[in-house]
Amino acid sequence: MKKKLLLVALLLNICISIAHANRLDIVDNKVIAETNAYIIHFHRGTLIYLHNKQTNETYTTSKPSNQGLYNGFFFAGKLGHSDENETLFYARSFRLEKVAPLKVHMIYENSGVHLINSISIDVETGDIIFQQEATSEKPSLAQISWSVNDLKVDDLEIIVPSNDGIAIDNTSRDFINFGYPSLYWQAQLVICQSRNGGFFVRCEDTDFRYKSFNYKRENNLYRLSFIFENDAPFDDLKHIKSVQWRLNTYSGGWRVPARQYRDWMRQTFKPTLPEWTKEINTIIQIGHDRTTIPKLIEYGLDPKKTLLAGVAIDEAILGDGVNYTIKPTYAGVVEEAHKHGFKFIVVASAFGIFKFDTPIYEQFKKDWLKNPYSGGGRTYHENQVFINPASAEYRNFMVQQLRRIYETAPCDGFFLDANHIVENHAHGEIDGLRMPQGSVRLAQELREAMPGIVFIGEGVHEVTYTYENFSVHTGFTEGTNPHPISAFLFTPHVKGFAKFKNADMYSFKTSDELLNIYKTRGTLPDVYWWQSGLLEEEAEGQRWLSILAEWQRLSPPINLESDIPYQPHWTDIYLMPTIGVPADVNGDMIVNILDLVAVADHFGTTDSRYDVNYDGVVNILDLVIVSQEMSSQ
Repeated sequence: MKKKLLLVALLLNICISIAHANRLDIVDNKVIAETNAYIIHFHRGTLIYLHNKQTNETYTTSKPSNQGLYNGFFFAGKLGHSDENETLFYARSFRLEKVAPLKVHMIYENSGVHLINSISIDVETGDIIFQQEATSEKPSLAQISWSVNDLKVDDLEIIVPSNDGIAIDNTSRDFINFGYPSLYWQAQLVICQSRNGGFFVRCEDTDFRYKSFNYKRENNLYRLSFIFENDAPFDDLKHIKSVQWRLNTYSGGWRVPARQYRDWMRQTFKPTLPEWTKEINTIIQIGHDRTTIPKLIEYGLDPKKTLLAGVAIDEAILGDGVNYTIKPTYAGVVEEAHKHGFKFIVVASAFGIFKFDTPIYEQFKKDWLKNPYSGGGRTYHENQVFINPASAEYRNFMVQQLRRIYETAPCDGFFLDANHIVENHAHGEIDGLRMPQGSVRLAQELREAMPGIVFIGEGVHEVTYTYENFSVHTGFTEGTNPHPISAFLFTPHVKGFAKFKNADMYSFKTSDELLNIYKTRGTLPDVYWWQSGLLEEEAEGQRWLSILAEWQRLSPPINLESDIPYQPHWTDIYLMPTIGVPADVNGDMIVNILDLVAVADHFGTTDSRYDVNYDGVVNILDLVIVSQEMSSQ
């Protein structure tokens, strides 16, 4: 009996402690939320005070601005794209209603428009959850949002998985918008990092609903807005309900919330990691000259770590305007690659394939991807249209075409050009699918037709994460700083590659700056060698292969839990004065006492030029390696 009473007492204490830990009350027309992790205040629905109890940091200013406090939420209309009567709605009346111990409704009304902004606390995670729902007598409800106001710019770095990872601070542009799912917002996560901790906003949406995030900096304050978008077409929609947005605080560095979100991604989307892809860390894009392939091995490249890729398909649809045409030489190129132990990827296209003047365009034009606001169609190079892969007819066509290529030249996978495009389609669902689900279904059906193939994508986001294993890093957001957040989230299931020689396509002053971006993000090398003659005639070409061969030799095995995907990075070796043995730190082509002295002079530093074994610090191990190389000569 005493044991039972003790158990009851313990349970009562637990219940009391939970009740004290979590609070959501209406006080003086404000909403106050408190847990063991944070204190948050809302004024007229806008978050204006945010305090991290774990670090004793307050991220909002003590003198809040008036900007946005009384505007409510914009949540309706086509945003003025096509009809002067389509407009934004703002709240004119506002009231608060407590509907449960840990749930409050903020209710806005205006001329037949009714909006509820629901705020609640999840007792299991401690997250504060935001969800908006609106109805209107007027149709065309398109978007709905909530915001965080008056964040102190100088105290926060905003970290976003955008364009392969960026960070925003007081030196960045005043405003950027990020749309999901896209390369501009690759995962439903935003982290605001301060000195000792920070806060983060995320979604646990598995349907890839369209949403966006933006920040605005003004008077040294940030305003963050989180926007949900209805599925098009909007014209008859009189109701909108957002996904759940979750906010919480944390103590420590940005990896704390990023690791939590990464674990959720892996458990939810279950990305695949074929065994042979684990070792791949270099892509070589080759042409029709099969004699290139053995030359790569002669220069030291490891076939198990090198993936070959090439354009086997004519860029234009030829013949009857319906079927892909494979270049006749490519069956031999793929065969040569396999003979030497390389895996081979054929470059194809996911969506942008049909020209306006081909018969196949007439067949599929009904599913041409069009913007739900402007009505404009998606085109590539102004004469090829994008078809929505939600169409079963289109997916069947693509599977037939690539299967025919595969039967002629049995490759290990395909580069799916433009597969990152996953947008709100003006015509809505096709064959019961939204475009994100159509993108995933296309990859699934290709794999069913050709078991074992893998895909390279043009970038990566959560939709393509479900089926991609490699991605091409395609750009960078100017006015921001590079950050490893995207590599942290997606590697090693999806490995990012980029070309160094394409430096002119970026707006950077020097190649060194681009190399630093690649290193920060863990980007792997993607090199073009179209003919074997290039390797023999160009000293730079030979240097590149030596760099890659040396780096492959030094690269550690894949580690699923690694926070730094690859160490050392190939850019370190590229910037070394010479390639040969890493112990030749001064680049005089010989390892001697001068190298030993140079390493000793930098003992205890993190200078990569003298960190011979690339373990992150110059120490006794580096001196031992140099000594051993000296004695062997």
